[in-house]
Amino acid sequence: LRSASLETWRKRKADPFLYKRWLDAMLDATWRNSDWVLNRSNSWYKVRLVPTVKFKLIVAGWEPRAISLLLALGVHFSSLRVDHRNPEALARDIQDLGILNVPSCSYEFNGTMRNYYTDLIITITGKRIDDDRIVWDEEYQSFINFLNLRECLLTFVKDKESNLRGLGASNGGDDKGNDDDKNRGEDNSSGDDNDDDGSTVEIALFTEVKCMAGSVKRSGIERCLAKWTGVVEKNNPLITLFFGTTSLIVAFMNKPGTQDSAKSTMTILKSIYWTKDHDETEDEALQRVKKYHKRCIERTGGNPDDHILPDKTFSPQFDDSKWNWEYL
Repeated sequence: LRSASLETWRKRKADPFLYKRWLDAMLDATWRNSDWVLNRSNSWYKVRLVPTVKFKLIVAGWEPRAISLLLALGVHFSSLRVDHRNPEALARDIQDLGILNVPSCSYEFNGTMRNYYTDLIITITGKRIDDDRIVWDEEYQSFINFLNLRECLLTFVKDKESNLRGLGASNGGDDKGNDDDKNRGEDNSSGDDNDDDGSTVEIALFTEVKCMAGSVKRSGIERCLAKWTGVVEKNNPLITLFFGTTSLIVAFMNKPGTQDSAKSTMTILKSIYWTKDHDETEDEALQRVKKYHKRCIERTGGNPDDHILPDKTFSPQFDDSKWNWEYL
């Protein structure tokens, strides 16, 4: 019976329309039910309907946790680029909403050049006040503050090699156009500046979404790190949202050759956790989350072939006393 139920679930999840029907039923019984919400404590965020968005797009081949989080933090679909290859059945809906595709980015792994498509790209805009100060547009303030992005974005802007023009509206991420432009993640048709005085800053923030333990244990994280290195070597910023069952780690990819890259491959910006249910205490949740992440730095059963994080992947490391978990 359990096997049959799992097979039914897999079929529904593979079909965006069936998945939408299942999700609606689940939400009607939970997050859309005011009594259920009011009786629940320690919830992370509440899924809510977005009137102008076709909700099936949130779960159609994209990572629903990330999309829901971004929408809850005020990021609009108009500021997102997503991988069009996932929800092919919804191509018309995507086109109607004006959601652009992600561009390819070349990278090298094991001596072979390959192409990588990130999960999504967030266009962040603001005004440069002076060399040490940027005022980001209001719609991105909650997003930047919650993920603790302010300092790393400023560091990126101050790097004279950084791509501060975003990707340009005409770059659809397909195989047309100049390969050099695509690999840089730029669109040269828009000119040298975003506006007349050159004070506007537009950043195309490449964003990857991963299961923390899964990305390490399944086949190793080394190929992912090579993909992300390919992005930052083209002078684009990249963050990864590492999800656990009840946790989220935000990591910024350090550009090779910089002072930060000498310390680690990625810098941890934020680590948050929450309880599984109202019966679990804050301390119990923390111990469970720490145990989950410890798997990423210890080989299971002493198996030498078991995958773990490479040395200096994160700064700080999981076992570092400076690692700060925030309870949400």
